[in-house]
Amino acid sequence: MAVNIEQIGLREGEFFRVLRWKRNVDKAELLRTDGSFAPLSGKGSIWHLHDEIELTLVLDGHGTRFVGNQISRFAAPSVVMLGPNLPHSWQFNGHSSGLCIQLSAPRMSAALPPGERRQLGRLSERSAKGIALSGDSLRRATTRFHEIVACTGVSRMGAVLQLIGDISSSRKSAITELSTARFDACRLAPGYESIQRAILLILTRFREPLTLEDVLAEARMSKATFSRRFVTYTGKTYTGFLNEVRIGYACQKLAETTKPISEIAFASNFNNLAHFNRMFRRYRGISPSEYRSQLV
Repeated sequence: MAVNIEQIGLREGEFFRVLRWKRNVDKAELLRTDGSFAPLSGKGSIWHLHDEIELTLVLDGHGTRFVGNQISRFAAPSVVMLGPNLPHSWQFNGHSSGLCIQLSAPRMSAALPPGERRQLGRLSERSAKGIALSGDSLRRATTRFHEIVACTGVSRMGAVLQLIGDISSSRKSAITELSTARFDACRLAPGYESIQRAILLILTRFREPLTLEDVLAEARMSKATFSRRFVTYTGKTYTGFLNEVRIGYACQKLAETTKPISEIAFASNFNNLAHFNRMFRRYRGISPSEYRSQLV
């Protein structure tokens, strides 16, 4: 298992491109300057990353979203913004459709005056862990996406800038961070691919009794090297990262089901309920029962 590094390949003079998919997220189409669409292979369902910021509007469908170290359920309508080099994938349950904008922050910044350049920098920083929009911000962004598709030429560029401006001015209450760790360290640095293999193993096997030895074998690193580089790339220790993923999964089940807390604890691979309660309070600040009651 390995992370796929996608080369967006913007043409000279471009700072963004617009994609859509109608049934399968891996079968995208590229929006041309004249408003027509051309087929384009995608990597949406594959664990991947790229240098560009990505904004995605899910128009139809539901499934599971993997962003950084978090796994979460989602359903249309949904708008998320992912920062550069943030690993992600989309797993849809059945058919889906949506729109996607991939933009180069450096190219866009070069075309903006100083004030707007700083605003873009703050937004890029804000999206380093991925953000999801809700409420009025979600509705405004959805409208902007449709305007972008309907526009041509310079008007489309203006609509993209308006979308960025809208998200940048969104209230904190309308934005939810998706990952609890950052992944924007240079992917060319030593050990990056190995750490990504380890992360993917954790995300796919966190419900099992996964050991550090399993992860070291996947990363092909010594314990000392792995521990040092894992913290460098994720900002967390291996144990802290794994607990974050498991607690995130438990939160999802507490919100979506009425299953007993003990059953959710065991499904999240906490074999001791008291330990699960301690870990949940450590990472969420409240008990599992308090978390569930706040959702009502």
